[in-house]
Formats: sequence, structure tokens, C-alpha cells
Amino acid sequence: MGKKELLWLLGLLVMVILVGSTAGFGFVGDFLYRVF
Repeated sequence: MGKKELLWLLGLLVMVILVGSTAGFGFVGDFLYRVF
């Protein structure tokens, strides 16, 4: 496995985490907005 493949996988992982956390915050914010 080359350095380029490793960097690409790391970038993909970071993107997935960012998208997941954004979706999670959106869900929590929507939930709080509906409750209050």
C-alpha cells in the first residue's frame, strides 16, 4: 500500500466523519427545535 492510497483513505475517513457529525448535529438541532 502506497503513501498516496493511505492519504486518500485518511481523507475519505475524515470526510465521512465530518458529514456524519454534520448530519448528527442537524438531527439534534431539529429535535431540540421541535421540543422547545
